[in-house]
Amino acid sequence: MRKKVGSFFLALGCFVGYVCICLAWSFCLPDATVLAGYAGDLTFLLFGGILYFFVYQRKQEPSVFPGFSGAGWACLIGLFCLLYVFSQACGSALESMFPSSYMTVYTSLSGTELSLYLLLSVTVAPVCEELLFRGFLYRYLRQQLSLPVCLCLSAGLFALAHGTLGHVPVTVGLTLFVCLMIEWTGRLRYAIGFHMLYNLIGICYIFSMPLTFFWSVFSFCFVAAVLLFALAFRRFLLPRLQKGTVPKAVDVLQQRQDAWLEQKMREEACSDETKSSSDTP
Repeated sequence: MRKKVGSFFLALGCFVGYVCICLAWSFCLPDATVLAGYAGDLTFLLFGGILYFFVYQRKQEPSVFPGFSGAGWACLIGLFCLLYVFSQACGSALESMFPSSYMTVYTSLSGTELSLYLLLSVTVAPVCEELLFRGFLYRYLRQQLSLPVCLCLSAGLFALAHGTLGHVPVTVGLTLFVCLMIEWTGRLRYAIGFHMLYNLIGICYIFSMPLTFFWSVFSFCFVAAVLLFALAFRRFLLPRLQKGTVPKAVDVLQQRQDAWLEQKMREEACSDETKSSSDTP
């Protein structure tokens, strides 16, 4: 009981502390909203990272997860690409229907501010957000609640932290994907890596698809349904994507050849028995 109460206050304290740090930086840098947010991320990363290491990482047992096979990585990257394409398309459709001043803040950046934004959005922001929302909050929620409730709360808080309606498909889809990584591997590094990749693609190319609002939402819901399916059947799917569990093509052919030879020997033995029994008077 004491451990559960401690985990609750740790998760709550980290979230409240993160909000307070961001508010403090916004007062210090009132004319640089974006950079104030990333300064808050960097500050939380320094203190939260040290806290996470001493509370969780140092006591964590060595991972028994062997890693993904080549086929497993191919499936994950393909699913990730679909997630990116359709979450961005759905977010753009929502942003066009319910416009906000979000994009103008980012498009107005230039010079040093733009360079810092590009650097911090790929390095500091993913590590900080995954540390807070998955390292502390999701870890605590997963100990207390069922998986669907944890996914809803984690995605809701993550979307709320980004603050715009156009971010909802992006944050919800990314939450499902990184939570799938955590459920499969038990490690935060996979979630951080894919979050970095998502942000990197996002700043290199803002995706726009010639899809209607209905097809944008439908496509995103389809990818989200695939992720939910993978989460629901993670114990069945994971062994088929792990390293060393997918047989090589040569091994498969050898197994089929051995099975064919064994079947042929059985047929010959059966025919010999039948012939000998027929010869017996």
